[in-house]
Amino acid sequence: MIASSIDIYLTYRCNLRCRHCFVGDRLNSALNFDPDLLDLLVDSCASWQTKEVTFLGGEPTLYPGVLPAIENVQQRGMRARIVTNGLAGLRRLISQWQYPSRPTVGLSIDGSNGHIHDAVRGKGAFSGMLGNIALCKRLGFPLFGVASISRQNVADLAGILALSRQLELEYLNVHYVVAIGFADSHISLPPNEWQEACGRLREEAERLGIAVRVEELVRQDGDRSDPCAVRNDSNLMFLPDGRVFNCPLFMDLPNTHSYMWTREGLSPNTSGFSEKTICYTQESITCPAMPLIDPNLTPALMAGGFKLGCVLTKVSYGPSAYEAARTVDSTGHT
Repeated sequence: MIASSIDIYLTYRCNLRCRHCFVGDRLNSALNFDPDLLDLLVDSCASWQTKEVTFLGGEPTLYPGVLPAIENVQQRGMRARIVTNGLAGLRRLISQWQYPSRPTVGLSIDGSNGHIHDAVRGKGAFSGMLGNIALCKRLGFPLFGVASISRQNVADLAGILALSRQLELEYLNVHYVVAIGFADSHISLPPNEWQEACGRLREEAERLGIAVRVEELVRQDGDRSDPCAVRNDSNLMFLPDGRVFNCPLFMDLPNTHSYMWTREGLSPNTSGFSEKTICYTQESITCPAMPLIDPNLTPALMAGGFKLGCVLTKVSYGPSAYEAARTVDSTGHT
């Protein structure tokens, strides 16, 4: 197995309850990744030729051993990233950081002002995040942004890009909110509106000179086909309860994980109804997960002449198409 980048969800604990969060009710479990299994996982990365490890949650800065976990990755010569809501947990992490190299910090930015961002994430989230971004910059932590776009904030796309440019973020990841976790089809954008949003993103990224990476989930019919991360075993997401997925879209479907992470390593799911069995038996469908998650999306795609792509396939806009998409980034829904 080759996995150049992996995602580790350190904890289901979170101090926010964002309307679009794809982790959903599992946030209430407050479950943490077993420390011994985490060490074993980082040890195993060498055999998978892993170059980058991204820590997520919940809110990963609330994980009790988050500092040594990040440093363990970096000591082994891999890049470490952590994706956070940018609040008190991040301030503690960067204030206590004593290691020579610094991880890259990804900030969730869902609005260009407190009114929009806080409506998605909670009162005071925007001002707290801005203050901690300023501290990160003073202490030399590399920064990028993550924007999850839905009906809640699509009208603020230009503002989000302008803020990202103002904050001098390295790049902005833009995600399409899918109806999993707390999100539902009422806040997910219809295919034609997402296509329009992608067009605006391209124009604004080029105008403002900011690098943007966008999920190409919806595209014009007849465009290229995507490789499937499940069929190719090319993406690994490790959750605190031991489940391991290739694709984030299956996380809401019971018992569909590809593997369990145990002291013996990756143990295949042999239940007969995993993301692998679903994908292998429906090879004519570009994304076998989506009809199970949102049955109304496929008819809408067909009516608009669109095609369903892979949520893990990203297209780059902005400065030289983000240097020809040089950054490997497997994070699906952060």
